[in-house]
This record gives sequence, structure tokens and C-alpha cells, in this order.
Amino acid sequence: MVTSTPHLAAAELYGKDFPAGAVIFDEGDPGSRLYVIQSGQVRIVKRNGPRQVTLARLGPGEFFGEMALLDHQPRSASAVVDEPARVLELDEAAFERMVTERGEVALRILRRLSRRLREANRQIRDFLSADDACRSVALLRALAGPPGEDGFRPIPAGLDGAALAARAGAEVDGETLWQRLRHDRLVREVGSSSQLAPAEVVDAFLRYAELKPRFAALAAGEISEVGELSVEQPSRVVSELLHARLLPEGSVGRDSALADDYLTYLDLKRRFEPEG
Repeated sequence: MVTSTPHLAAAELYGKDFPAGAVIFDEGDPGSRLYVIQSGQVRIVKRNGPRQVTLARLGPGEFFGEMALLDHQPRSASAVVDEPARVLELDEAAFERMVTERGEVALRILRRLSRRLREANRQIRDFLSADDACRSVALLRALAGPPGEDGFRPIPAGLDGAALAARAGAEVDGETLWQRLRHDRLVREVGSSSQLAPAEVVDAFLRYAELKPRFAALAAGEISEVGELSVEQPSRVVSELLHARLLPEGSVGRDSALADDYLTYLDLKRRFEPEG
């Protein structure tokens, strides 16, 4: 990708070497360069109060830092080298030459920016709204290897409870976090390695985490007294009561979708929090 780019200075072509742990730039720094990874791995992280969450892990051929170059605003996240990396640095003039002279490069950048923006929005929403376990499971889902015959996926070596808690910005210690994931059958140990549960289990847990903020404060006893709870045909009374409790006054629409979501929440709560 880099060697075929025309009319770039030799210094721009050869790039710069960074050791593992190096900070290429910090959130809030002024930015005037775009970076292209030639080898190694770089992690993009963002602060959220005392926590630090990983937004992306990028490898060879990926680029980053383009937003500050395009809009001349401070860096919106930090870039940290995970594995020794060789990185090509392009200043604004070199970037403009490359885009002007090669239209397909501009198109690829626009497409990648669109995908990255969608993914960043999803990750920020998930990480900032979820609890420690949910952020950890979402992170494991992104990093785990391909599934085996039983659906379990290998977790990268070295990603133990302490490392997971640090990367997910968990407020609990690593051992407590790992015990919860093990209790919910989201992870398991096989010999000296760890594995993530099959996709159906992980998706069900993340769905529960999505529904919990909406329904956790609603008393299950109050609902259970007003009609038969049937997943196939939710009670009209249940639906009416849920709308009355959860929607603003004057809201319209009395379909069964809200009741369906609540029944799903109760089923998943029994699955992942049986003591409740």
C-alpha cells in the first residue's frame, strides 16, 4: 500500500519505529499527521473518567489519526503501541497530494471512515452504558479466536482477569470480575487456556445487559399479579401496565413489543442472575 504511493518523500516512505508501550499521541494533543501502520499493532483508547477503554486494535495497512488532520481539532483518543510497530507518518501536505493524485485512495479512506465511525459509536454506547461484566464480555467477543466444534472460542493468552479488568475499565478487581464471568458460564478454563462461551450465550448475556437498565427498577411481583405471562401471547394488561410505568405520559402505541421485551428480560434474568 505504502510503497506504491507516488511522489512521497523518502522520509515519509520509510516511516518511524515505535517500541511496545510507546504513546504515539495522547487524547487532547494537537494533531497534524495521519499514521499508516506498516507493521506491528496499535491500540486506540479513550478515557472515561478514571477508566480507559479500548476503541480499536489496528494492524498493518490500517490508518489512524485522520480526524485531527482533517478538522484541526485536538486528538479525540490516544494511540498506544501494543506490539513493536513501524508507522508511516503523513503530514497534511503529503496527505492532500496522495488524495488528489489517487482518487481510489480517497474513496477507500471515506469508506473506512464510515465503517469506523459506525463501529466507534456502537462501542462507545456499549462501553459507557454497560456494567463491568458487559464491557468485559464485549471486549472478549472482539478479541477471541474462531470457534471450535463446541462453539467455544479461545481467549488470547495473557488476557487473564487482571488484564481484562484493566482493558475494560472495570471498577472491580480482576479476580472478582473473572469469577462472575465463570459463574455465568461466559468463560471456562481448559488446562492452561481460557475460552469464551458460544455466540448464543454471549449474545443472550449482552441482550440481558441491554434490557436491564430499562426494567431492573420495575417490580416483578407487580407484573406477575396482573395476568398470565405468556411469551407467545403477552397479556394486554401487562402491556398496558408496562407502558404506564415506562413511557412518558401521553405516549401512544399499545402493541405487545414492550411486554415482549420485559418477558425476555425476566427469562434472561433467571438465566444469569438465578438468585434473583
